[in-house]
Amino acid sequence: MSIEQSFYETLMKTQRFPPEAMWAYQRGLLERLVRHAREQVPFYRDTGRLDPLFDANDAVDWSRWSDIPLLTRDDIQKSNASIFAENWPTELGEAVDSFSSGSTGRPIKIRSTNLQRQAHIALAWRAAWWHGRERKTPLLAIRNALPKWQQNDTVVRIRDGVWDSPRFGRIYLELNQSIEEQLSVIREFRPPWIITYASHAAILADAADDEFADVEVLFVTGEVLDTDSRARITSKFRGSLIDVYAISETGPVAYGAPGGGYHVCDEMLLFERRAFDSKENFQEAILTPLYGYSMPLIRYQSDDLVSMPGAADPDSDIRLTRIDAIKGRVRSAFTLPDGNKIMVTVNCSRLVHIADIEQFALLQERRDHATMKIVARGPVAPDAPERIRAVLEPDFFGQLKLDVVFVDELPRVGPKQGSFVVSLVS
Repeated sequence: MSIEQSFYETLMKTQRFPPEAMWAYQRGLLERLVRHAREQVPFYRDTGRLDPLFDANDAVDWSRWSDIPLLTRDDIQKSNASIFAENWPTELGEAVDSFSSGSTGRPIKIRSTNLQRQAHIALAWRAAWWHGRERKTPLLAIRNALPKWQQNDTVVRIRDGVWDSPRFGRIYLELNQSIEEQLSVIREFRPPWIITYASHAAILADAADDEFADVEVLFVTGEVLDTDSRARITSKFRGSLIDVYAISETGPVAYGAPGGGYHVCDEMLLFERRAFDSKENFQEAILTPLYGYSMPLIRYQSDDLVSMPGAADPDSDIRLTRIDAIKGRVRSAFTLPDGNKIMVTVNCSRLVHIADIEQFALLQERRDHATMKIVARGPVAPDAPERIRAVLEPDFFGQLKLDVVFVDELPRVGPKQGSFVVSLVS
């Protein structure tokens, strides 16, 4: 039995656990994780930040869980890789590194294991089952430029911007390909499942004819699926549209439920809330991925805001934690001089060899012009702005000039404040 299948069969059972049984299940995974972090991760071992959880006999006192300080993005940025484990259990497989700008424009290096990625596949299978869909391959993942760590022996380049990953049953399509090319790939491979950003799915739908005819499941992620994007997508797509609340650092947090709202992936992470806005009933999500051994994020302050339902759905036997709505997580599409809209993401793995970026913001002022402002840690080479421009400007298909400017500081942004990629062009 594959690891994905084993996870899937477990998930189909645990999703019906009552809260007390789920908490017992989570505690077993949590204790193993925190003991590992205390021994194998310098950030936790050397600071003693997990010590409040342990009593004089080195036993875990769960009543002290909230005494562990929240982990912030600033903490990760300043950790200088001490957040990475020196060792982790061999059954988790090899770890790979990537970068995430999150919802803040403040990049961090993240590390995840093969086991985590295999578990994420099982989570998608279960979400499709909720919507009455059988699992099928390949899944077409339309994402930003493929990082170098994925260009290995498990991923085969088909042609520019298109990669095949037979091991994981996926085809990767780079976001910086033209909309026409992306639709041609959908026509060529006829994938039953697709995953991409919500606003990018809407852009594809605007230009599509019958390309979505064979697509049964469309997972949208990376941002809140708003009313406008949903209407544009469903005007061309008749399959199951599943909203995925996911964070690069933690993986999937929750999947859209058939009747609305979201089911949290309780078997994969501990989901806590902290009061934020009592008037609107939004709370801040605090997350602990239970299999994050290569980079333990214990009580991670996500900066995401969620609202919770007043009561469980009495007609559902799914007992997972429910979310009603997510606030923020908005991405801004750019409008090019030819009138086409494009989804803009910044893959920092393509820039880290040029400058040590602490924070950035990308602003489109006109259809033919945008400015990227960057705060760097340490000295910046004189040719860094030109080198960064040369990497990113082709993503705009030769229609938009990009200026790159290094600055001393930028306003902090996030779901609570706004977005770090903004277009002023309607």
